[in-house]
Amino acid sequence: MSRPPISARERRTIAWGATVAVTALLIAFWVLPVVRRWRAREDAIATARERLARLEGVLAASPAGPPGAGPPPLLLRGRTPDLAGSALQAALQDLARTSRVSITRLEVLPDSAGQAPAVRASLSATTDVYGLADLLSRLQGHTPVLAAETFTVSMNPVLRGHLLQLTLGVQAPWVPSP
Repeated sequence: MSRPPISARERRTIAWGATVAVTALLIAFWVLPVVRRWRAREDAIATARERLARLEGVLAASPAGPPGAGPPPLLLRGRTPDLAGSALQAALQDLARTSRVSITRLEVLPDSAGQAPAVRASLSATTDVYGLADLLSRLQGHTPVLAAETFTVSMNPVLRGHLLQLTLGVQAPWVPSP
């Protein structure tokens, strides 16, 4: 049995089908991964620019202090992680006091998992909406730099006066100083 020869129309149909299949494979296995990597890179660049802009904003908004003192330090300083943790604890207590936030628990521990030395703290507190808003605004422009990692707010029906239960986890980079 011999096959009849393929007509020109059938050859064109096969050629178009092969072109569509090759184009689909090219898009799926080459173009889309390149676009994904490009977007991920652009997102990382945008995030880095945003962090830089926030850091420049903190520097611009920070008080100058006494003449000749220079800008306040952006990082916690201490000889050991425990001393840096103590400085972080004092900073958080001061933030809470000025924001009318009542601390119920404050734990500070050095972070040995990260690449750069850092100190982490976990804070539980009670406050009203105004104290919470004040604490968050002070935390945003705080020097030394503090990064909020975890943040939960819940209503506490046991407490009178519409108080909120706040849980906050922060991380602060520190520099060993002599």
